Amino acid sequence: MNEVTLQKVGRSRRTGLNLLCSVAEHLISGGIALLLTPFLIDRLGIETYGLYPIVLELSAVFGIVFGVVNSTSGRYIAVEEERGSADGAQKYFSSAFFANAALGIVALVPMGALVALSDRFLNVPRGVAQELRIFMILAFATVVVDALASAFGCVYYITNRLDLRSGQQLVSAALKAILLALLLGIFRPSLVGVGVAILVSVAAGSLVQILVARKLTPAFSVSLSSFSFSATRRLMASGLWYSFNRVAAFLMGGAMLIMANSFFESSVSGLYSVAFVVVNALSGVVMTLAAVFVPVSAKCFARGERNRLRDSLARDEKLIGCFAAVAVSVSIGFGGDFLGLWVGEEASRLLVAITSTLLVPVLSLACAAPIINVAMVMDRTRRLSLFFLGGGILTVAAALFSVFFTGVGVIGLAVVSCLAQVLWYSVAVPIFACRVLECSPKVFLLPVLRVFAAAALSLGACLAINGICDIKSWFGLAVAVGCSATVSSVISFFTLFYGKSAK
Repeated sequence: MNEVTLQKVGRSRRTGLNLLCSVAEHLISGGIALLLTPFLIDRLGIETYGLYPIVLELSAVFGIVFGVVNSTSGRYIAVEEERGSADGAQKYFSSAFFANAALGIVALVPMGALVALSDRFLNVPRGVAQELRIFMILAFATVVVDALASAFGCVYYITNRLDLRSGQQLVSAALKAILLALLLGIFRPSLVGVGVAILVSVAAGSLVQILVARKLTPAFSVSLSSFSFSATRRLMASGLWYSFNRVAAFLMGGAMLIMANSFFESSVSGLYSVAFVVVNALSGVVMTLAAVFVPVSAKCFARGERNRLRDSLARDEKLIGCFAAVAVSVSIGFGGDFLGLWVGEEASRLLVAITSTLLVPVLSLACAAPIINVAMVMDRTRRLSLFFLGGGILTVAAALFSVFFTGVGVIGLAVVSCLAQVLWYSVAVPIFACRVLECSPKVFLLPVLRVFAAAALSLGACLAINGICDIKSWFGLAVAVGCSATVSSVISFFTLFYGKSAK
C-alpha cells in the first residue's frame, strides 16, 4: 500500500477505536447512572431529587458563558496545528486558559445572586433551602474548575486520542458513584453530599486531563507571554455565536424543566426531572458519538477538501442516526417496563408519557449533531445561531401559553419542547448545511427522513415483541430488549444504508 492508503487506514482504525471507547464509556457511565438514580430518589425523596437536575441545568447556563471561549478554542488550535503553526496553536491555547480565568471571576456575581435568590424562583421543599444553596455553590464551583481545565482537553481532538478522553470521563463517573454511595449511604442524605461528590469527581478528572495533555503535547503550556488579546477576541467573536446555540438549546429543553418546577407541584416536577435525566443521558451519548468524527472533519476543512467533508458528514449523519433509531425505539417500546423496574412506584403513566415524548427529538439531534460540530469548525454559525435563538424564545412563549391557557398540564411542556427541537434539528439545520456546502437538499434531508422511518419501523417491532413477553424482572427485560435491539439494528441498517445516496 502507498503512503496515502496507509494514512487512510490509520485514520479509520483510530476513528474506530475512538468510537468503540466512547460507546464503552457511555455504556458503563450509563449503567452507573441507572444504579444511582433510584438510590438518589430513595435517599433524597422525589421532591428533593427534582432539584438535582434543575441545578445542573442552571450550572449549564454558566457553562454557556465559558463556552464563548471553549466552544471554538479546540477548532482554532487544531487548525493551526494541522497547518504547521506551532506558535499560533500555543497562542490560542494560553489565551483560552486566561480568558476562562477572567470569565470565572466575572461570573461570581450572577452566581452569588442565584444562590441567594434560589428559594424565590424555585419551588423548594420545606427545610431544604439551605442545603440547596450550598449545593448550588458546589455545582457552580464545578463549572469553573471544568472550564479552567477545558483548554487542556482540546489536545484529545488535536492528537485524535478521544479514547483517552473516554477513559478520563469513566474515571470521573466511577469516582462520583463511589462518593455518592459513601456520602449518602453513611451520612444524612442531603444535596450537599451530592454537590461534594460532583465537585471532587470533576476536579479529579480535570487533573487527569491536565496530566494527559502534558504527556500528549509537551510543547503546549500555559504561558502569560503567549497570551494574545487578538486571539482572545477571535475566540470570543466566534464562540459567541455558538453560545447562542447553547442558549437556544437550553430554552428548548432545560427551561422546560425549570418551568415544570415553577408552575407545577414538586412531585410532578420531580417526574419531569427523572424523564429529563433519562433523555439527557441518551442525548449525551449522541453528542459524544458525533464528537468522535470532529478531528477528521477539522482536517478535511483545514485541507480544503470540501467534497470529502460533505460525504463524511452525510455518512456520520446516517451512522449516528442508526444508533439513535435503535436506542429511541427500544427505549419507547420498553419504557414502561424499564421505568417500573427502575424507580418502582414512581413510574406513573405520566412519567412514561413525558419520557417517550422527550425521546423523539433525540432522533433529530443525532442527524444534526455532526453538522453543528462542523459548522463550528468552519466558523459558519452566525446566521444559524440567530435563527436558533429566535426559535428558543418562541418555544418558551409557546410553553407559557400551554401552561396558562390550555390546561393540559406538565405534558404540554414536553410536547412543546419535542416539536420545537424536531423542527429545528430535522429541518433548519440540514437545510443550513446544504447551503453552506453548496449541495442538493436531499444530501442531508433524506437521511433525516430515513432515520425517522427506521425508528418507526423499529418501534413497531419492539411493541410486537413486548406484546408477546411477560416482563417481571430485569433478566426478562434484558432478554426482550436484546432481541428487540437486534431486530431494530437490522431494520435501521437496511433502512438507512440500502439504496443510493443523494448527491
